[in-house]
Amino acid sequence: MRRAQRLKQPLSLLELDIDHFKLVNDTFGHPAGDATIRHLVDLCRLRARDIDIIARLGGEEFAVLLFGIDRKQALAAAKRIRVLVEATPVPAPGNATINITVSIGVAQVAADDPDENSLLARVDAALYKAKVSGRNRVC
Repeated sequence: MRRAQRLKQPLSLLELDIDHFKLVNDTFGHPAGDATIRHLVDLCRLRARDIDIIARLGGEEFAVLLFGIDRKQALAAAKRIRVLVEATPVPAPGNATINITVSIGVAQVAADDPDENSLLARVDAALYKAKVSGRNRVC
């Protein structure tokens, strides 16, 4: 973050949350929930570049750090991930599939961000907006 500010290069952050993840665990069991989490990461890797960082924040929440990507480009990247996740069911035991969606918040590092907490607060607020406005969307 400091390097992006110093070099005046864009840096964006996506925060993803699997919609209704508890229902996956309750319906299919925790092993299927674990498979769902791995599936989401695999799909994110398909859309991420080698220099991007994908990290689990906890539970069913993930972050994708996009170097050299401004907010507009990050919104487009987030939409590509959201569409891919919605279109790609998770294989489940017994030839079943689990359909999932994700809500995604997007924020860009600002020149005057004092630390990472301000960026995290903005991306978290964007994710919350995606959740309360219907889920399966990017804000």
